[in-house]
Formats: sequence, structure tokens, C-alpha cells
Amino acid sequence: MLICTKRHIEHILDITDQELQDINSLQKEGLRILKNLGYKNFSFLLREGMNSGKTISHLHYHIIPEVTITAPDYGNINRMVLGNTEIEALILRLKSVQ
Repeated sequence: MLICTKRHIEHILDITDQELQDINSLQKEGLRILKNLGYKNFSFLLREGMNSGKTISHLHYHIIPEVTITAPDYGNINRMVLGNTEIEALILRLKSVQ
């Protein structure tokens, strides 16, 4: 899940207290939805700075459900790109657990 501010913000120190409260509320709601989908473990990701690997210059947070991967070399797993039909089905599934 991706959470970003409506106002364009490039750096975390530029965020207002209200925006931070809103982000916290959205993170909590995102966790609730993911738990309802059956996920139990999560990672939060926020990158700051040009050398952090951040590729979009807009403040955004990731909530990443942890999925067990049994392959011996995690770094070389081929990941599948979802097509439009699969994305639409996923969106419907997410909306159904609200």
C-alpha cells in the first residue's frame, strides 16, 4: 500500500502536524485492511534523501505485507507484473474487506 500527502512535499521535515496525523490514521486503516486480508506481518518504508534509493520526489510511505518466500536466493526471484484484469480484481478484493 502506498500513502502520500495530497500537498506536494519532498522532505519529511516539511510535513505539518495535521498531515502527520492524517498519515498515521491512513497507516492504521491500511494495517486494518491488510489484517482483514489475512496478513500478519508488515514493514513500513519511508526513504529520505537523494542517495536513499528514492525514485519519486514526493513524500510517500509504503506499507508492505511480509510474505514468506521459500526460494533459496531471494534476490533473484522473478516477480510477476499484474495485468489490468488482475489489478481490477485486486482492487475489488481490497474494497470488499473495508
